Amino acid sequence: MQITEKLEKKVRAENKSGLHMNHKVIEIFNLSPDLLKNSESILPCIREFIAKTNLRVVKEQNHDFEPYGATLMFLLSSSHLAVHTWPERGYLHLDLFTCASLPSKELLIGELKEIFRVKKGDIKIKEIKYDPKNKL
Repeated sequence: MQITEKLEKKVRAENKSGLHMNHKVIEIFNLSPDLLKNSESILPCIREFIAKTNLRVVKEQNHDFEPYGATLMFLLSSSHLAVHTWPERGYLHLDLFTCASLPSKELLIGELKEIFRVKKGDIKIKEIKYDPKNKL
């Protein structure tokens, strides 16, 4: 089953249960400094991640730092994705918050391994859970 099919099945199930919030902090280690040096170099990988997770970008803003590093912000139809690079450390940080359904942690790790060509151990995903019974 393709990731999009699994995602669509999950969305249908979650839509029956009402409001849901997904907040994931994704860290990827041991990346090439050249990949992380500026927004232009990392953007193709981030766009592939956005496409594979069925996110819809409403607006995009990027900022490159001197001598290197970048922050990329994506306003999504369902919330936001913030991306920060540290080329000198081979480190990429993604903060994704969305009211849309997302693939499971295991599926995300598989997609990220493929997109960024890293090992499973080089990816950490923290899922922040929100209790819908609590008031925000």
